[in-house]
Amino acid sequence: MNIKHSCSCSTIARLFSGRGIGMLVLLLPFIIGILFANHGIEGNIDAKSEYKFKAVYLFNFLQFIEWSPEAFQTSKSPIIIGILGDDPFRGTLEQTLEHETINGRTIQIQRMNNIEKIKNCHLVFIPKSERAQLDVLFSNFKNKNLLTISEIEGFAERGGCINFFIEDNKLRFEINVDAVHDAGLQVSSKLLRLAKVVSTKSRESERE
Repeated sequence: MNIKHSCSCSTIARLFSGRGIGMLVLLLPFIIGILFANHGIEGNIDAKSEYKFKAVYLFNFLQFIEWSPEAFQTSKSPIIIGILGDDPFRGTLEQTLEHETINGRTIQIQRMNNIEKIKNCHLVFIPKSERAQLDVLFSNFKNKNLLTISEIEGFAERGGCINFFIEDNKLRFEINVDAVHDAGLQVSSKLLRLAKVVSTKSRESERE
């Protein structure tokens, strides 16, 4: 997988501007871990900092997951991130992704309440506010080339691609490798080494 990494120290510095060097140090386990070891983001994960951390994760997911060429109209088409329902990032995602590119593609963020618009996205984030809609949402997740990400407990086990969770005061994530494969996406082994890996098919086999 040939992926050009465009994340820079300026991205992290911009994200935590005004928060002091302590916040940068807090991110070091993730920055090092995303390349070499199994670390999550550790620290006091509160409501104010949680979505700054998740925004950094989303950017790194874009770098370690590959879409097929058919997912884009042209070689210059942007990567489209959709946020369904209430937006918990409140501008943090734009701040994180400002001026960043992935393999020469710009990144666009769209907010939507209409599930039908999901089909135009490459990545969709489903916040906790959409928990009641999960059954309807999963019936619309049949699109190829759609990376589904949430923070709702059980999302990955039910067939979502990636789900955030907090464990031992660390922000972690799990990846459903079957869901990613079924979406026609390729995930880097580096990212899988950082994740808790779940499999829909293995769970179905256990029930048979």
